[in-house]
Amino acid sequence: MPRHGMRVSVSVPILVGLLAWGGFTPAAHAQGDRPAPAERDATLRPGDDAPALEIEAWLVGEGADRLPKDRVSVVVFVASWSEASERALDWLGPRSRELADNGIDVVAVFGQDAAEPTTYGRLETEQSARAFLDRRASSRIKCAFDKRWRSRSAWVAAAGLTSIPAAFIVDRQGKVAWIGNPLWPPGEMDDALDQVTKGQFGAGERRATREKWEAVLRELRGLDQTLVSARNTGRHDIAIGALERLGAIDRLSRGYYTLAKFEIVLLELRDAPRAFAIARDALESDRNNAQLLNDLSWTILTGEDAPARDLPLAQKLGERAVEASEGKNPHYLDTLARAHADQGRLDDAIKFQRRAVETTSDPSEREDMATTLQKYMRTKDGR
Repeated sequence: MPRHGMRVSVSVPILVGLLAWGGFTPAAHAQGDRPAPAERDATLRPGDDAPALEIEAWLVGEGADRLPKDRVSVVVFVASWSEASERALDWLGPRSRELADNGIDVVAVFGQDAAEPTTYGRLETEQSARAFLDRRASSRIKCAFDKRWRSRSAWVAAAGLTSIPAAFIVDRQGKVAWIGNPLWPPGEMDDALDQVTKGQFGAGERRATREKWEAVLRELRGLDQTLVSARNTGRHDIAIGALERLGAIDRLSRGYYTLAKFEIVLLELRDAPRAFAIARDALESDRNNAQLLNDLSWTILTGEDAPARDLPLAQKLGERAVEASEGKNPHYLDTLARAHADQGRLDDAIKFQRRAVETTSDPSEREDMATTLQKYMRTKDGR
C-alpha cells in the first residue's frame, strides 16, 4: 500500500512524479474531460421537464420523488468507489447550508444495486454507500440510494452521459437547466447555478456559458503543457508560476497545486524557509482541506533529502487535518502519530496510531498501521 505523497487512492498522482512527467493536471486526471452528451442518443436535454427520482432508501436526510418547484435543485449522481465523486461531495457538503439558505437543494444519488450491470463502474450496494458516508465528514447533503438503477437511467443514461459524477440543475419550474460535471470545467456549474437562481438561464445563456468555459479549458491545457515543459527542463520559477495560475483558475484542485509548489520549493530548490511559509499559509487559507494539510505534514516528515524538517509545523498541519476530517481518516491519524513520534512524544504517537488502526476498514492498511503501532510501543519500552 502506498503511504507517501498523495495519501488517498492509488489513482491520484504523486505530484512531483506523475504530474511533472505525465502531461496532465490533477483536475484533468481526476475528473476527466468535459462530459459531452451523445446527442443522437440523448432523450433528456436542457429545457426538458426533470424526471422523477425513484429512491430505494434515503441515506442522509429525507426527500421526495418529485423535486420542489419553488426551489432550485441540484441532483448529482455519485458512487462510493469514484474519487471524483468523493471530491464532488467534499465540495458540495460544506456549502449545503449556504445553498439551502439561497433556495437551492442538493441531492446526491448513489448508483445501481449489485443485481444490475456495472454500466458506470464497480458494483454499488446500499451497504457500500452507507459505509462510504459513515467514514466521511462531508455527508451534510441529502443522499439517497437509487431504486434498482431507475433514477440513473432516467437522468444520466437519458442525457447520454457515460461517466460520473454527473450533475443536473433543475430550475423552479421543474425544468432541467444545465447538465454537466459538477467539478469540470472548474466554475462552470457555479456560473450556471448563479444564473438559474436569478432566473436568467435560457438557451442563449447556456451557449454563452459553454463557450466561456471552453475557453477556460483551453487555458488550463496550455498551462498544463507549460508546467510539464518547465518541470522537464528544470525551470522551477516558470513551473511555480504555472502552478499558481492553475490554482487561481481551478480552485477545486488548488490543494494539488499548492502541494506541488511546496514540493518543488522544499525538495528541489531546497529552500526550507520559503516552503514552510507556503505550508503555514495553507494552514490558514486552506484549513478545511484536510487532504492538503495531511500531505504537507507527511512531506515535511518524510520528504527524501529535505534540507530541514519543521516538526512542530508538521504536527500543527496534522492536527488540523484530523480535526477537519472529524478523526475519520486513518491516514491522517497515522500522519499525526508520526509527527508526535518524531518529536519523541511516544505516548501521543501510540494514542493516535491506535486510533488509526481502529479506524481503518482495509485489512492491509490495518496490518501496516498495526506494525507501526508495535514499533512505537517497542521504542517506548526501550526495545
